[in-house]
Amino acid sequence: MQIPDELNKSVEDIKAFLLSNISDEYDKTQGSFIWDILSAVAIEQGEIYIQLQEILKRAFVQSSYGEYLDLLGQHFGVERNKATKATGYLKVQGVEGTIIPQGARFSTIGDDYTSPIEFETLEEIVIGSSGEAVVSIRAVEAGKKGNVPAKAITLPSQYISGLSTVYNETPTSGGTDDEDDDSYRNRILNSIQKIRTGGNINDYISWAMEVDGVGKVQIIPNKYGNGTVGVLIIDSNYDLPSSSLIDEVQNYIQPRLQYRKEAESFVISGYGVSIVDLEDDNIQSIKMIYNAQGNGKISLPLDFLVNKGVWSAKIRIKVNDNTNNANLLKISFVDGDGNIAKRSPFGVEAVYIYRASDLDSYFDYIDVSFFNDKAYSLIIERLIEDTTTEVYIDYVEVYSRFGVATETAKAPVGASVYVEAPEGVNINVSCRFILRSGVNIEDIKQKAIEKIKQYFKEISLEGIEVSYQYIGALLLGINGVYDVKDLRLNGGVGNIEINKYQIPILNNLEVTI
Repeated sequence: MQIPDELNKSVEDIKAFLLSNISDEYDKTQGSFIWDILSAVAIEQGEIYIQLQEILKRAFVQSSYGEYLDLLGQHFGVERNKATKATGYLKVQGVEGTIIPQGARFSTIGDDYTSPIEFETLEEIVIGSSGEAVVSIRAVEAGKKGNVPAKAITLPSQYISGLSTVYNETPTSGGTDDEDDDSYRNRILNSIQKIRTGGNINDYISWAMEVDGVGKVQIIPNKYGNGTVGVLIIDSNYDLPSSSLIDEVQNYIQPRLQYRKEAESFVISGYGVSIVDLEDDNIQSIKMIYNAQGNGKISLPLDFLVNKGVWSAKIRIKVNDNTNNANLLKISFVDGDGNIAKRSPFGVEAVYIYRASDLDSYFDYIDVSFFNDKAYSLIIERLIEDTTTEVYIDYVEVYSRFGVATETAKAPVGASVYVEAPEGVNINVSCRFILRSGVNIEDIKQKAIEKIKQYFKEISLEGIEVSYQYIGALLLGINGVYDVKDLRLNGGVGNIEINKYQIPILNNLEVTI
């Protein structure tokens, strides 16, 4: 902001002005009574001018900050996004029948420099016959600090009888800090400057960005046909969004339909299929075992789905042993005439083959999708190629990948909104550094990772290719690097194409000297 001349006055300017208004017949030299008195006045007036400059800055979105920017945002109906909590999954191992209650806490290991990060379970689970189970967890405190690497969460915060080991197989994600001033300022200005007309692209971007934790949005009109809207989001760390963030944005703009069907809702046919009770299932489970006479089959009629669009079936399933690599299950969506549904309006057939090695020995979920344009049934067949593995299916959650119009939905009536993650494109970078004397290679590598990730943030969802030359310049600009040799991006020496519906992800940085 350009400060007006009348407010841009230094203490010396003010003092000179005051002295100029005193007659020269009086002593105004440094150290005189008049000099000393007017110096004190000039200092106080200088402080007033500084405060007036700050008040001017606080009055405009372009230059305001902190709590004053919050007040301006609220005036225009735009709230600052709050920090979000990281989520993930925890594998627990122990004695069969051990109960892990909802709200149980587990943590990382702290040290002299960092405090432990605590997480709590979001559901009650029971350890089954395999001696292990997986439970959803969420960080106790919001913020990026909750995004911890795999195998970092290893300590129970309280004693649980029968529990022996805990760890997270994959990193936790989705933890974000409070929205910074620059991002918040841009959202306020966009809400004022960009035309919003009851469901245009600007509306969908603004609606998605109003959800805590969203960092950037790209819209795909008619993604799945006329009247459909694809809303691609990344989180405010500019990483792929967690499933919980996708659900939150979806439900904010246009909530999904969802149905849950227990094992007893399925129609059983074929061989080797029965209903059983397990320690770790919900009510009952379907057991499917090998039978040389033929395949076992269960089917769930989906005639209760009346809305056309892409749907998903989230199946809670486990096997007794996940070492066999033979084909085990065939999952498909078939109508009464034997026609197979598509995965999307423009996709391949919705047929999925699973091996025991694709599944877990504790209850977990697999997610399969299909395009619903007529009455289909979900068919799960136990194939005979695998002669040893036992399969257990607890229940199925069938949910729309799109939203439906409600009284509270943001999207207009007639639109079908699909909130999704963009496609991540893995980028592997390798190079050889020529370093200046006394420079540590690990320090340089960490700085290189930070610079590349920042660059990837800037070009995510923008349709800008990953530049070979730009990355080379970034690496060469690191303090302590004398030269960069043998730079490769995904093994090549050219740019990597990224469209506006994709984001680059630094998969690996390999450096040598």
